[in-house]
Amino acid sequence: SLGLLGLILGFTGLADFSQWGNEYYQAAVKSMMGGWDNFFFGSLDSTGFISVDKPPLGLWLQTISAQVVGFGTFALVLPQVLGMVISSLLIYKILQKRLGLWAGIMGGLLFLFTPIVVAASRNNTMDMVLLAFLVGSIYAVLQGVDEKKPLWTLGAFALIGLGFLTKMLQAYTVLPAVLAVVLLARNWTWGQKGLYTALGLTVTLLVSFSWIWAVDLTPEELRPWVGSSSSNSTLELVFGHNGITRILGASQSMAPSGTMLWETGEPGLIRLWNRSMIGQGSLFLLSALLLGMSMIPLVWQKSADKAQRNLLIVSMAWLIPLFVYFSFSGGLMHRYYLVLLAPAIALIIPLGVGHWKSQPVGGIMITLAALAALGTAAACLIYEWSWEGSLPIVLILVVLALSAGGFYLWKGTSPGLWRLIIALLMVVPMSWSLTPLLYSENRVLPYAGPELAAGASSDRPRVFGFTQETKPGPGPAIGAGTMNTTGLPPGPPN
Repeated sequence: SLGLLGLILGFTGLADFSQWGNEYYQAAVKSMMGGWDNFFFGSLDSTGFISVDKPPLGLWLQTISAQVVGFGTFALVLPQVLGMVISSLLIYKILQKRLGLWAGIMGGLLFLFTPIVVAASRNNTMDMVLLAFLVGSIYAVLQGVDEKKPLWTLGAFALIGLGFLTKMLQAYTVLPAVLAVVLLARNWTWGQKGLYTALGLTVTLLVSFSWIWAVDLTPEELRPWVGSSSSNSTLELVFGHNGITRILGASQSMAPSGTMLWETGEPGLIRLWNRSMIGQGSLFLLSALLLGMSMIPLVWQKSADKAQRNLLIVSMAWLIPLFVYFSFSGGLMHRYYLVLLAPAIALIIPLGVGHWKSQPVGGIMITLAALAALGTAAACLIYEWSWEGSLPIVLILVVLALSAGGFYLWKGTSPGLWRLIIALLMVVPMSWSLTPLLYSENRVLPYAGPELAAGASSDRPRVFGFTQETKPGPGPAIGAGTMNTTGLPPGPPN
């Protein structure tokens, strides 16, 4: 099952946490286990002097896990792995209900075999917990819009608020998708749409800022100083360090060159396909964009299936803004942020295949989408990497996909053939998603794919081992290292 596969990918071969965890969040959890005040305020140190620079929901889950099973690698990674598993199951359920069993399985596997999803889930950063809330909001809003159930819709907005309590403004990246599908729904009047939108946004703000207001209304002498703020205010943290500062890139001075471009590359239209980014989660991005854009006319077609139309709207309204932002942003950005792209890609591709496989030109579209992925992988491997054995495999898969696509066109519609094409497509991301299991990675800024394999120590792979020597990935491990002069653990990964 998808759940079991997710658990295997998440836990297999995890090294000792001294090699695989972020010490900043690790110290916070240890402190939060020491008392209710430290737990509620997210105190970084046991004395309650200063808090972490994130809202506490993700760390609350890690603390509860550590209290139940004991402080250690398993406890701290468990919420992230469960976030990955829950997200994959929700993606499966969304697709299975609208397109059938094979579409659900395809979407779940596309998500689980996204390399950066695997890498992020094996770390104590909270991005996979955030993602579970965001995918949950997509599931809920589709339930609400498809079946005219306003409470489900309001639940979607509440889940976005919980995402905010995990990683602040990052959670609002899904808001355009939720708002778009509500406002473009065909089974509600404009008055109902306006009402549900207003109520939903109110719910999101109330849930989002509940903890923020609770902290700021607490007398300063009764709580820790708000970390990464200059005025001891969580509102400043939201709109400063974790808001405008991050978007405009003022925090990038932490890196030696004054930017984080060593990790993500120069901003531009093809940024997400450069050496550092393609192996994280962009392999199927071009395929998703191609299939999604080709289905845009469904939004205006009166005869379009209502549920599939809503799924297309919500998926594309999530994917396009993220694609534009990640491509052109000059602000602070890390590779593991690309986990946000994975659910939308995993939803769009099965939807596109399900739509086009019954159309007269469906074979052409599916073959083009397959070549978009395999061609991208082949080109990048030719120009960027010399990962042993991968280029011949990709080229063979291109030939097989072309052959299967041609036979598909010649013989007509055949479910077995398009399933074969999809199976061939999965070989490349599956092999890339295994790199966090086989090689050592940067414990503070997780990443995966061919670059991880190429930069790792080839004579010391971590094949289900716990004590292999590691070789750090490219760039500095921001936040890693020994205790600093303040006696506090190293800084956050941002």
